Amino acid sequence: MTGEPTHPRPRTRRHGISVSVSGTGLLLLGLGCLAWGAYVAGWTYHFVEGAARATGTVFYGDGAESNTLLVEVRARNGRVMRTLPVRIAWWTPPWRYNRGETVTVLYDPHGDYDAPFFSDRARVDAWGQLWGASVLWGAAGLACIVLWMLVRGFPRRVSAAVRLGVETDRPDV
Repeated sequence: MTGEPTHPRPRTRRHGISVSVSGTGLLLLGLGCLAWGAYVAGWTYHFVEGAARATGTVFYGDGAESNTLLVEVRARNGRVMRTLPVRIAWWTPPWRYNRGETVTVLYDPHGDYDAPFFSDRARVDAWGQLWGASVLWGAAGLACIVLWMLVRGFPRRVSAAVRLGVETDRPDV
C-alpha cells in the first residue's frame, strides 16, 4: 500500500460555501436597499404632490449640529404666519443654512407642527434634499447586486468536461 486513496478524490467546487453565503447576503442586502429606496422615493413623491410651497427665513440653524431648521413663514404684511421645523438631509454641511437666510420650503399645510414627532413634514425645496436619499439607497442596492454578480461569477461558465463529469488534468475545468 502506497498510501494513495482507493477511490478518486472528489472534485471540490471553485467557490466554497462561504462565498455562496456571502453572495446570498449581498443579494438580499442589495434587494433590500433597492426596496427601501423605492419606498423613500414613493413617500417623497406623495409628499411633494400634496405639499405647499413657501419662502421663509431661517430662525434657528447657525451651524448647529442638528439636522432641523426652524423657518419662519410670513404673510405679506410681515406678520409671522407659521414657524416650521424643516428637516434637512444628513449630508448637508451645518453652515449651509444660517440664521436670517431666505429659503424655500415644502410643507404639509394640514400638519400638526406642535406634535413631538414632526420629522419629514417640511423639507427644503431642493432636488438633493428631496430625492438624494432615495438615489443613495438605490445606488447602494445596485452596487450590492453588482458585487454579488462578481462574487458569484455571474454568468457562470462551466466547461463541457465538468458537465460530462470527465476527469482532466487541466486545473481550470
